[in-house]
Amino acid sequence: MAGVLLSILNTFVRPIFRLLTLPINVATLGLFILVTNALVLAILDWLMAGLKIDGFLWTVVATVIIAVITTVINILVGGDERSSKRARR
Repeated sequence: MAGVLLSILNTFVRPIFRLLTLPINVATLGLFILVTNALVLAILDWLMAGLKIDGFLWTVVATVIIAVITTVINILVGGDERSSKRARR
């Protein structure tokens, strides 16, 4: 259930956060994306009764862990088709 809700939040809420925080993302060279992803995870924590993350620091740590795992899986599976099309050009 948490995965489905996280997918819904990533589809609808995260793009809005990224658009609103675009100037600070540019200023921090994209590092602020970790904070916006942590905010989405904090919203998930608030919505899910069985999920409990203590504090914003642990939310950021969980976001980094999720990002690392996602990167490793994308590398192992073959990644995004858009990036492989760019590499072929």
